Amino acid sequence: MSKSAMTRRSFVTSAAAAAVTAGAAAPALGAEKAASSSTDASAASPAKAAGTHPDYYLCDEDWLGSAPAIAEADIAGTQDFDVVVVGGGHAGTQAALAAAQCGAKVAVVESHADGEIVYRGDDICSYNSDLMLGWGFGPYDLDEIVNEYVRRANGRCNTGVIRRFVYNSADMMNNIVSLIPETSNLLDREGGQCIVQIAYDTPDGSSYPLERGGYKMWASTLQTVGTKNPSPVGKAGLTGVSRLTEIETYCRDEAERLGATWLCGHTGVECTQDADGAVTGVIAQAADGTYVRLNASRGVILATGDFGANVDMVWELCSECAENAMRHGVERDSLRGMTDCDGSGHKMGCWAGGAIESHPRPVAGDAPSIAFGPWGSTPCLWLNCKGERFMNEEFAGLLLAQSVRQPIDLTAAMVGNFAVMDSKYMQYIQLAGLDHGAPNWGWEEGIQTFQENMEALDPAQGSGTVLGLEIAQMGGGMPGTVFVGATVEEALANAGLAGDALKAAKASVERYNELCAAARDTDFGKDADLLIPIDEGPFYVAAQGTQRLYGPGLNTLAGLCVNSYYQVLDANKDAVIPGLYAVGNTMGERYGNAYNTPSAGNNMGNALTSGRVAGKHAAGAIDDIA
Repeated sequence: MSKSAMTRRSFVTSAAAAAVTAGAAAPALGAEKAASSSTDASAASPAKAAGTHPDYYLCDEDWLGSAPAIAEADIAGTQDFDVVVVGGGHAGTQAALAAAQCGAKVAVVESHADGEIVYRGDDICSYNSDLMLGWGFGPYDLDEIVNEYVRRANGRCNTGVIRRFVYNSADMMNNIVSLIPETSNLLDREGGQCIVQIAYDTPDGSSYPLERGGYKMWASTLQTVGTKNPSPVGKAGLTGVSRLTEIETYCRDEAERLGATWLCGHTGVECTQDADGAVTGVIAQAADGTYVRLNASRGVILATGDFGANVDMVWELCSECAENAMRHGVERDSLRGMTDCDGSGHKMGCWAGGAIESHPRPVAGDAPSIAFGPWGSTPCLWLNCKGERFMNEEFAGLLLAQSVRQPIDLTAAMVGNFAVMDSKYMQYIQLAGLDHGAPNWGWEEGIQTFQENMEALDPAQGSGTVLGLEIAQMGGGMPGTVFVGATVEEALANAGLAGDALKAAKASVERYNELCAAARDTDFGKDADLLIPIDEGPFYVAAQGTQRLYGPGLNTLAGLCVNSYYQVLDANKDAVIPGLYAVGNTMGERYGNAYNTPSAGNNMGNALTSGRVAGKHAAGAIDDIA
């Protein structure tokens, strides 16, 4: 690794000194802005002029670079549209569909070749949609849900953006459902083609919000992972595709029927702007290297996903990932997300005068690794590699943030955190909420398989594989290892604990049982109803993939600052960049410093909804937006 903590500190020190010498660049920018019209976005694009990242990013390296200089002679042609969407994934497809449904002439710039577009994800969150209401989940108090999102983000979010998602998610879902043809069994919940994630013994909406440790949760997530349509999908007759691909195929088909154009194999390079800074279109590059100008009379929507595939951006912008990596010996190049999105939309927005949200910049975490083996985020006893308890386990939504603050020991068999249970494990699993990694009681078959696997574990063997309780396991399963022993000490030893760590872990179990007997957790304040002693063999241990939690995991969540209609804001946030929107994982200020939400599938629901709202707004249908 070429970077160090000292490098970052030295950079901040020298940057501060330079700011004093130069008269403080940030105030100068503000003064310039104050002298201009509040609707003039041209003053807020220092990156394009200077050819480096602006002074208001405390970074060691230039992750942004200069906007490309494309000669007019290199532009092979020009096409005119009302709305141009850059990125044809979930958010981009919904943006194009919405704009087309509002009568706009739409183009979608998509870097993948046609037929190679990847629609990732498994869950779709929406509130009070006709589908969820018909299944008995709602109506819910939407203001209560908005407030819970803001609280979980510790206020480090744009409340207007959160509110726009919550209030428009029903319209998004209703529109999607209206496009699913009778040839699809996608919404056959009784037949097991889809499920709703629920907690134990909470079969309908009357039980929600469910509360654990003061955090509220709602059953609001459609899950389809693991099933496929036996009939050909869409006008292309696709077979064997995921349900999310099926959904987006219907949406794209409808958008194209309404006149939308998909320019596959084209990559958005930069936005074009007029003399006042308003975005007027996009220059895109085809696979053969030629350029095309796409004029957009009503707006450009950036929907290029996250920047998880751009290690330099992750390293510089997600400083918590970088610093934890340096401190724990994790290589810089391993800080990659699970997408192939390189942050191109973020850069286009910055070159046009927008800005990425400030520190701390959240990531989505490696969902399977957040959990303790196949148990997920079950609120039993959680210990770190030193055998020490480290948090109130009912705060499952805070598990990622707490886990990365624990020690790891790369020399030990038990590298990171782990959980301990005994023969009463199902009692704990029944007490889990709906936070990420929680057991999914909407998946009855999975619960049954899990129990069968657990019952088959033999202390004489020391360990075995168990199908996990998360919905991600539904698509074929990723069994985890559970260590087992006739005594607590034996189970801990089988898991690899030794020496002082083994002694400390055994003592932690004993201490926990004392707290359970007293029905009061004087160590961490866990609710008495969740205090179940670990005292009846056999005993079980499941590890957390702690060392994999230092990167962006599923994807980065930091993005361009936008207003509640997803219009990109300038760096001062006092004006929009006219004609420019950012949606999905290209927009920011949604999650505070961690992916901690009251419903699973929120990132997907947010992408679909933001795309739809931006598409409608760009097309002029403002009155139709809640």
